[in-house]
Amino acid sequence: MRNTEPKDSYGKRGAYLVAMGISVVVFLIKFTPHVLNPTHYDWLMSYADCPTEYVSWQFYRNTAWHFPVIGTLEGYDYPTVTGIGLTGAIPLLAIPFKILSPLLPTDFQYFGFWFLACYVLQAYFSVRLLRGVSTAYSYTISPIQLILGSVFFILSPALLTRSGHMNLCAHWLVLWSLCIYFEPANLRQKFFSFLKIVALTALIHQYLLLMVFGLAFATYWKSERIGQKPWLSMTYKSLMNVAGLVVAMILWFFVGNFNTSTGRMTQIGFGKFSANLNTFFNGQDEQLLMPSFAVNEGQYEGQGYLGLGVLLMATILAIVYFFRKKQAHFFKTRFSPLVFITVLFTFFAFSHIFTFSHTKLFEASFFVKNPPFDFLSQAFRSSGRFIWVAHYLLMASVIAHFWRVIEHKLAMGILSFLVLLQISDVSPMVTREHKYYDFDGYNPSVMTSKTWQKITEEAERIVMLPLYTWHYKTNDDYIHFARVAALNHKSITTGYLARPDWDAHAVYEKKVVRSLEKGELGDETNSIFITSKQSEKKLQKLSESGQIKAFTFEDYIVGVPLKFEKTIQYLKQLPNCTSTQFDTEGLAEFLEKNKNETILAVVKDDGAWKLCEEAKVQLRQMGSDIGKLQLRGSMAAIFQNGKLIFEKITPENEAIVQKFKKGDVLNSFTFKNDLELHSAGAISGNFGKVIIDGKDLSLSQRGFNLVILDKDFKVIKRAYFDTFDDCYIGAIK
Repeated sequence: MRNTEPKDSYGKRGAYLVAMGISVVVFLIKFTPHVLNPTHYDWLMSYADCPTEYVSWQFYRNTAWHFPVIGTLEGYDYPTVTGIGLTGAIPLLAIPFKILSPLLPTDFQYFGFWFLACYVLQAYFSVRLLRGVSTAYSYTISPIQLILGSVFFILSPALLTRSGHMNLCAHWLVLWSLCIYFEPANLRQKFFSFLKIVALTALIHQYLLLMVFGLAFATYWKSERIGQKPWLSMTYKSLMNVAGLVVAMILWFFVGNFNTSTGRMTQIGFGKFSANLNTFFNGQDEQLLMPSFAVNEGQYEGQGYLGLGVLLMATILAIVYFFRKKQAHFFKTRFSPLVFITVLFTFFAFSHIFTFSHTKLFEASFFVKNPPFDFLSQAFRSSGRFIWVAHYLLMASVIAHFWRVIEHKLAMGILSFLVLLQISDVSPMVTREHKYYDFDGYNPSVMTSKTWQKITEEAERIVMLPLYTWHYKTNDDYIHFARVAALNHKSITTGYLARPDWDAHAVYEKKVVRSLEKGELGDETNSIFITSKQSEKKLQKLSESGQIKAFTFEDYIVGVPLKFEKTIQYLKQLPNCTSTQFDTEGLAEFLEKNKNETILAVVKDDGAWKLCEEAKVQLRQMGSDIGKLQLRGSMAAIFQNGKLIFEKITPENEAIVQKFKKGDVLNSFTFKNDLELHSAGAISGNFGKVIIDGKDLSLSQRGFNLVILDKDFKVIKRAYFDTFDDCYIGAIK
């Protein structure tokens, strides 16, 4: 197919090369050369979602080939059978490297080269986009202008702050789509160009794919009419998008995107991971020169900051237009389809909750209940990412306008100054990950030590208890054990996936819990059990029934079936490894032990997800209507002498702030101090406080936070139990 890009001159080709050279320099400064060593994986185990994306690739390498669904991934988050397309491992690269896997070293990663490719392609398509815009609006553009303009795209804050999600760094796909919109070509040529983009994007990330579809629709809409009847022309053009959708669905099938059912998708996170109305001029404390504005938790996903250079350029343009009394026709005619689609993406990025800084301006909750919008809000919960379309269109528009209205020599001087200003302003974003990338090695014992590989060598599966959580002894330590499992070619009952198989989880978890409660191994006769000290009680009955030997090593509890004699002997001889003495106290035991005192209880974030039946029974016996507590719901309660004095339970969108004054009497209970009980789930505020005389005495952790008082309202002890993970995970002080 003929290239639709404007014809190159020698100077224009040089602009591409220089821009790509600049992108390589930015890449090397940001990521350091360390990441380009394909056998260095340490930097991937340190930042954001990179660890799970790397480990997903390792499990995919180990999975036997499945046909025709070649992207099938097994063993990670057992018994989930998912697809490499539902991970961040980038199917476009994971599949060919899986073919080459027998020739590759054990520790092999391609993500460093992926980052480099994203930055180089960002530079290439930024030059191409600026050329396309200049051609569309009939003005000349010099190579040096192209180079200076490309710097703004290479240093885009939306790209610089995105490296924690590796496949989402492919912003060049958005730029490429905008190129097709502006470049002179007939509709047929543009259709086949978008088919290529759709095919690539389907093998990279779903969010980017929706952006590409939107920009393709705008491009077809803008293109020449097909036939004489407008409605027939739009039908044909709509069918072009349908053709792209068919291509995407076929590729999704092959990469395993349909392996996991979407029947239990959830809206949790939609409205939280959104864009703030201040996004275009707010660097969220990562810029150097512009002031920062507040954003709500999770709104980093909607990073659309343009940078001081672009903002000042836009200000200069506004002043020029004002004094020339000249109205821009940039948006009124030719840009209407693109602006329409961009506005739709922008509103979706803001979600149904419009916020400026911390202030909620408007909430359109009725949209969330609308079936089509309901599906979008579940499939694309981090809606803030869709601000990228507006981000890049605004950047291209401002730069293009600047060249059109400012005298050439003056424009070059001002533009050079603005580039330097942009570089200075976003420089903290360039170096933000140095502490993760530029170091000699990341060596937690669980991940690098051969000891854990030896401990799990005889097993077929590593059963992490509690099942399907990410925090055992320390935050996110699940990933270290997942790596051990991958190195040993074992399955493991934990993992971080975009779409886990919740139904398979529920069936498997019910079976395992039932066996543990009976002190039987059940179907896990070939499994090794690993848990933390807080959850060691889960292995107590298995140990007491003689089904396993339990050991404590590196503050983890290892349960080994008696048949694994080599493993047991190895653990007995291992330095600093001891037999486990079971002595645990969970939420149910804590409530029972302290029921004769006054118990103040509040829930933070979530307390319902893994609230065990024993705790529910104990709470009901004390008078609680605990069955009303839902996922992410709020709860505040007071118990005295084993009886309920006060309780309030609300759904996920409603927080609780309950205040009592000294001397108040409630159900024969007299308050001897001022008391406030604050509870909020993750969506309604994410807090849990027990405030007595103005001082918060709770531990303020996820799950149930409890404060025990004596008869004089003095604190005896404080505790929390993270019942989002397990009734036995927590602390008592």
